[in-house]
Amino acid sequence: MHGMRIPHHSYSASLIRLIIGLMVGCAIGPRTVKNVLKILSEYIDIPTPARSTIGQWFSIVGLYIYNLPIKKADDWIWLIDLSIPVGIRKLCIILGVRKSDLQKGHYNVGHKDMTIIQMEALETVNAETILEQLNKAKDKVGSAPAHLGSDGGSDVNKAKSNYCKENTGTRPILDISHKCANIMKGRLQNNARWKAFTTFMTECKREIVQTNIGFLSPPKQRAKARFLGLSRSTKWALKLSYAEGMADLTVEEFVKYDQHLGGIHEFEYDVVEWDEAFEILEEIQKKVKRNGLTRGTQNGAIKGTSRILRELIANKTQMSEFARGAATEAIDFLAKEELQLKEGETILASTDILESYFGLWKYMAPEDALCGVTSIVLGLPVYSKRLTDDLIKDALESVDWNEPNEWATKNLGPSMFARRIATLKMSEAVETENGDEIAVNL
Repeated sequence: MHGMRIPHHSYSASLIRLIIGLMVGCAIGPRTVKNVLKILSEYIDIPTPARSTIGQWFSIVGLYIYNLPIKKADDWIWLIDLSIPVGIRKLCIILGVRKSDLQKGHYNVGHKDMTIIQMEALETVNAETILEQLNKAKDKVGSAPAHLGSDGGSDVNKAKSNYCKENTGTRPILDISHKCANIMKGRLQNNARWKAFTTFMTECKREIVQTNIGFLSPPKQRAKARFLGLSRSTKWALKLSYAEGMADLTVEEFVKYDQHLGGIHEFEYDVVEWDEAFEILEEIQKKVKRNGLTRGTQNGAIKGTSRILRELIANKTQMSEFARGAATEAIDFLAKEELQLKEGETILASTDILESYFGLWKYMAPEDALCGVTSIVLGLPVYSKRLTDDLIKDALESVDWNEPNEWATKNLGPSMFARRIATLKMSEAVETENGDEIAVNL
């Protein structure tokens, strides 16, 4: 494949851009990309670089983008979050977007809207270590952000609060998704009927998942953040209660349905009420994520988000008291958050993009969980830029081949897999010249 040549490199910038584009566009890792190229090489003339080379290109381009100068401005919005534990470490990421780059109706930001300001794996996670990450981000940007958002985790919240006290120009914002989940958690976690319903779902799944009516099994309940996305459970129950396809079941299937799932009708009224609450909260979330959180003006020229939403639920005259109470609590929270803004000001009020970045990392990471947090995380900044041959060339000319590994050693520490190899002297897969892999004892 021909294209722009890069000094001291065997492959063209176009080929490297294609390979990294496959990783980004298909959310696949270096091993899978290599296998794709190997298949394509049987039909078209295309080289098949080694898996390790592909991974290193990805990390080099990512590190180049990560180290690009960040424009100093007073309208930055930062979002901070931690990954789930990987071994003994958590990955801390701080994303940034400028308010001036956000447009009306475009507050549900994408990867290319964001800048990764700070990334580091933390072995000790508390308010102090998270605050240290925020200060590192401040040193990199040159100033504190206008707003600082998070999903509401206790350690992150404490660090955010302390940071805003130290930097009085920074105002905290919370994530609307987690706030709505907490509202439902507060209303349902001690509700006897809800407990009975979740117990019913658990027992149903256990009893029927491996039977001939397994296709009717309830959705899996999340172990963490259980009150996010719970509408799947109520939707399942509603569909099961009013399904028109029951007549198509065989006699044997219907008997089993009646035996294990017939009890769903005991929760019919409750499920309708719960589902209505989930629906109105999801509607509130969609509006806030799309349009941002706005503080209205006193003259009424600009309506605040909370006012618009109050008018919305006021028009829903048939809404249950349970759903109306949940919606009112969410809107009251937004009204309180609006007071931190200037009149007519709109800000981002969702950290969904952070969850998306962690999802990308999950796809990129090696399948072996023992690998832990590795230099592959350097590929995350690649998602925030449009790739060009010039960018690829500049990256490979500017960043030394071993620089990503040095960055990983400093900011991520040794991976679990590396420590396992060093301790157990296990065999490692090494690529031969023709691209095959053989086991070599270390």
